[in-house]
Amino acid sequence: MNFSRGAWLPLAAVIGTIPVAQAWTGNGTAPGTDGYSVDISQRNDVVSFWQSVYKESEGYQSRIGWTGSYTTGAPGTVATVFANDVERRVNFVRALCKVPASVQLNTSSTIAFTAGDTAAPPLTTLKSAAAQASAMLIARNGNSAMNHAPANNLAGWSAVAWNGNHYGDLANGFFGPGAIDAYVREDTSGVSAWNTSVGHRRWLLRVQSTNFATGDTPGLKTEESGGPKAPTNTLYVAQITGESDTAAAARYVPYPAAGYFPAQLNSPYWSLAYPGATFTGLTTVQMYDANDVELVRDGSWGVVSIATGYGDNAIVWKVPTAVAVKAVNSDTTFKVKVSNFDIPSGHIASYTYSVTLMNPEKMTETIAVLGTATPPATGSATYSFSRPDFSDAVEVGCFKLQPATWTEGAEDSPAPKVIDRTTNGAAAPLISTTYHNTGAKAFRLTLPTSYDPVTGGAPDQSFEIDRDIVLAAGSKLNFAYKRGQMTANMFMNVETSLDGGVTWSALTTLQYNGGNGIDPAFSTASFDLPTSGIARVRFRLYYVPATGGTIYTVGNTPGTTTGVYLDDISVTNCRWLEKKAALAPAAPATQVTFNSAAVGESLVPGDTWWLRGRAMMGGRWMAYNGYTAVVPQPPLPLTGPTAPPVTGATYAFTPEGAPTSYQLEVARVGSGTWTEGAETSPAPQVIDGTGTGYSLVSTKYKKTGTNSFRLGVDNATDTLDTLTVDRNIVPTATSNLTFASHRGRMLKTNFIHAEVSTDGGTTWTSVWNQPGLAATLSATTSDPITGANIFAAQSVSLASYAGQTIRLRFAFRNDVGSAILSTSDTGNTSAALSGAWIDDIAVSNSTTLSTINVTSLPGNASSFRLNVASAGESLVAGASYRLRIRAMNGASPGVWGQTLVVVPTNTPALTGFAGWLAYEYPSLVGVPDTIDSDGDGIPNWLEYAFSLDPLVKNGALVDSLVLNPADVTISLSRPLAADRSDIIYGAEWSFDMTTWSNSGITITRTGGVLKATMVNGSAKKRFLRWKITKP
Repeated sequence: MNFSRGAWLPLAAVIGTIPVAQAWTGNGTAPGTDGYSVDISQRNDVVSFWQSVYKESEGYQSRIGWTGSYTTGAPGTVATVFANDVERRVNFVRALCKVPASVQLNTSSTIAFTAGDTAAPPLTTLKSAAAQASAMLIARNGNSAMNHAPANNLAGWSAVAWNGNHYGDLANGFFGPGAIDAYVREDTSGVSAWNTSVGHRRWLLRVQSTNFATGDTPGLKTEESGGPKAPTNTLYVAQITGESDTAAAARYVPYPAAGYFPAQLNSPYWSLAYPGATFTGLTTVQMYDANDVELVRDGSWGVVSIATGYGDNAIVWKVPTAVAVKAVNSDTTFKVKVSNFDIPSGHIASYTYSVTLMNPEKMTETIAVLGTATPPATGSATYSFSRPDFSDAVEVGCFKLQPATWTEGAEDSPAPKVIDRTTNGAAAPLISTTYHNTGAKAFRLTLPTSYDPVTGGAPDQSFEIDRDIVLAAGSKLNFAYKRGQMTANMFMNVETSLDGGVTWSALTTLQYNGGNGIDPAFSTASFDLPTSGIARVRFRLYYVPATGGTIYTVGNTPGTTTGVYLDDISVTNCRWLEKKAALAPAAPATQVTFNSAAVGESLVPGDTWWLRGRAMMGGRWMAYNGYTAVVPQPPLPLTGPTAPPVTGATYAFTPEGAPTSYQLEVARVGSGTWTEGAETSPAPQVIDGTGTGYSLVSTKYKKTGTNSFRLGVDNATDTLDTLTVDRNIVPTATSNLTFASHRGRMLKTNFIHAEVSTDGGTTWTSVWNQPGLAATLSATTSDPITGANIFAAQSVSLASYAGQTIRLRFAFRNDVGSAILSTSDTGNTSAALSGAWIDDIAVSNSTTLSTINVTSLPGNASSFRLNVASAGESLVAGASYRLRIRAMNGASPGVWGQTLVVVPTNTPALTGFAGWLAYEYPSLVGVPDTIDSDGDGIPNWLEYAFSLDPLVKNGALVDSLVLNPADVTISLSRPLAADRSDIIYGAEWSFDMTTWSNSGITITRTGGVLKATMVNGSAKKRFLRWKITKP
């Protein structure tokens, strides 16, 4: 039972590389080493089993604790924790294949011995000692010792080593748990028939086995003394008397196992074992895909072995290349039928089963996060999520969608957001100062060694941008690179992952520069990214072995600039998700609360957040695989019609806390396009804050038209003159204040300011200023007064005032209290040209409010009426009105709530009952008309019929019954505030309250009264009742 990974090891060349495993983080506890049971019919249980048990043994190379010596040939021992890693991996595979998973390793069990054995070590020799001696024998002699009866002329041969070889699975090029994987995969070719008979696998999965031992040597890297040297393993699998569990029931043992099976452990040689079964040349194997379509035999696959003597009897067949894959993008099912074989019960058997190859690093179950897309910015919203079966925990990650304006450049500040997966350590760290495109540092990828015993070759080196990048059409990745010393067999992939780093695809491949040495300078590159999804990006340097190939490494060329240098990594047309919080309530909770406290910062209305779900399986967090995009909204959202009648409408809101009152603001929206240019037509809409010494409107200088505004100061005591734009302006995030300016003769201590007020003009904030140019009172320095540059174009962003109502003004002032050049200084010829001229004032992408009316609502209010009282004017059909409210706590106002823009109309779209709900009681829109919303026994439609309030319980309705002796009539009446045209008002009479009739009844609806009248005649008893119907 031998197994070898060839190691072709001249300087700078190896065969066989294994990608660096994706690192996952978790807080699971060690899962022990045996006694496992897994339900392989449940995908999530297999995922959890892989994450908890399989991955617990990863990193074994750092725990081997080998005490042997290649120099002296001493076999040494391995650490107990390392032997536990191997035991765990053995029992992982056995549990996956549904055989008893309680095998013990490196116990006090002694060796096996059979009469006729060539060598006879003391029978008190431990299996672990024999396995260790065997592993050292292979390490010293290579493939010459890969024999179950090794020659006694081999270096380090001993009877103990011979025994380990004879009774063990043997590996050259693998050790520890990695050897166990190799034994079950049986995918190293060119060694012996043991692979095609899957002897290693069959001994490892033998149903009755209970005791093994592992012997290992860790190998040496190329640069280590005596290196390179392949690692070795001997797994002692023979059982001595009393160790076989004869009580273990015989069973079918397919490999890959029937059910969900990790593709990473797939094999080109599939097998079906059964203790004592007889497989013959008449035994057939059929394979089908998930749709029951039989895989066509093309000569490349079929039965390759029915050999006995390797553990439990088995049939082995080679599967097509498409079936032997070790990676799948999605779960892939194959069906198998093995027919015409005998089992010990004496009958001809047939066995049918299915194998679903899967990626245990990926979950197929989406963790949906459900809830409103518009949570309140100042309150809380609750979101629900699902808990996958077999999960340890669930997290809802709160990510803020940000513009991707970052550049990763390896500098100290800001600190790079990267995940370093390199293994060079201090010899060649990821961040280098040797070469850089900008700044003082760049990233460097270079291979550490030509041979690493764990990977069997040059280990890949990579780093990952630690950002989740949200892609869109036109997304690109940009970076600068400089190639150091590379060979034709060295490559760097730029890769993207759309599943959170589980699988990767090459975006581009960078090769060496044709043997021209180090690039003279950095080159820039830009590549298209996928057009949708959430991407991770990584840069990976790797080596492709080839006959005669060479490689530059840190180990074989220390101190040289090998590899690739990368700098200034950025993306365009992308956004990214910045993680702000992780909400992981303890089971069985399935809800989280999203608010400012949960995310650790204020929720800004209009920002976009992604709430993303992920599960912890087997103590390790899986990738995020579900999300809900939410946009926090301002408080106090309004409900009501956007096209109300000009007569008015009611609007509802959800109360916020317990304020003392609310303020309602109704503002008529004016034109968003205007320019203030001091012309006579249209007349300037400004407030003149200048003195009497000069005129605000000037013809001296102008940008356009014939006039402009002039600001200066009148005299030595005048310190402030202003021009206020008499408009209530509401900017957006893209609004800019634009104007043209010209400085006349102004002292350098005098300034012209552009200022903004958010409180109606009470206080002002400067958003732009410019000093004068004159150094002295007599100086004539000013902006150019001829040519095309008399006026300078100015632009000031108002994005920080988006959504607020602002006032604008320009102010001329002496900010530092020194001498002033006034317009009335007749003794100075510069006075007539002093001050500043402003023209063509405008605000882009904004709206204006023509009128603003603020009224008060009681603190217990939940609705208000838009009408002439609240608007401060009669509603104008076709005009736009902006409605908003805010809570008041005494004199302290809260923030303004969400705005609602409405356009009154003379022709409302809704009439009748639907219009009554929409314009009077908007909170009831969508509620069935038969519902009694206020619980007073009167359905909503009947409250409409009699103009009652459906939200307030009404007392008993009082009717008036009158008997008129003069004309012998009887009448029934009640108030009718509005005559509803879509309601039929009627009445009925009866003598016995059993039979009713409307014959002879006259209905009138006049003067706000509904009245039913009929002639009573000589009847001594008669009953009248209303009959109100809706068509």
